[in-house]
Amino acid sequence: MIDLLIFDGDCGICTSSSEFVQRNSRELKLQVKPYQILNLQNLHPDLNEERTSKSLYLLTKEGKLYNRSKGVFETMKRMRGIYKPLGFILSNPIVVFITNPVYDWVSKNRTKISIRFGLNACNISKYR
Repeated sequence: MIDLLIFDGDCGICTSSSEFVQRNSRELKLQVKPYQILNLQNLHPDLNEERTSKSLYLLTKEGKLYNRSKGVFETMKRMRGIYKPLGFILSNPIVVFITNPVYDWVSKNRTKISIRFGLNACNISKYR
């Protein structure tokens, strides 16, 4: 198993972000899948539809689970270019503490934000 980024395939921001991650991730370091096609209970006991519909999750091959801002920054560590060192810098607990409220606000308003920026979702079929 390799690390798995789990996102909401019905969210435009999430879908666009996951596609960006796929284009910029290091080969064979990360899988990216919408929660809608996964058997969450088989992956990790703390994963369920309610949680994964509100936040992205990064499940590492070692079984660690990261979400919200920490999940974003841990994902960046698995990407190429400037994203990798930025991930290490930003995953600092102080930065995570400061950015989690921003993540939560975006998460609560993601439908409005997606519509405003014309971000499409529901492209789950390409992941099956």
